[in-house]
Amino acid sequence: MEQEDIVTAARLLLGFAKLSKTEVRQFTTSMNQYLFASPLARRQMIKMWEEELHSLSTKRTDS
Repeated sequence: MEQEDIVTAARLLLGFAKLSKTEVRQFTTSMNQYLFASPLARRQMIKMWEEELHSLSTKRTDS
């Protein structure tokens, strides 16, 4: 694993560690659905997450 990948993984793990119990439950549920999904369903999930993030970031800049 390259240094950049190690740093990215550490940041993600720290972010996960800071989640509330409710957020952890939501995250792990989504992760399990993704891990067991077909390739097509995974692509659809990724697209949905990207659209949600874009929508949320657009709302933030509009406020």
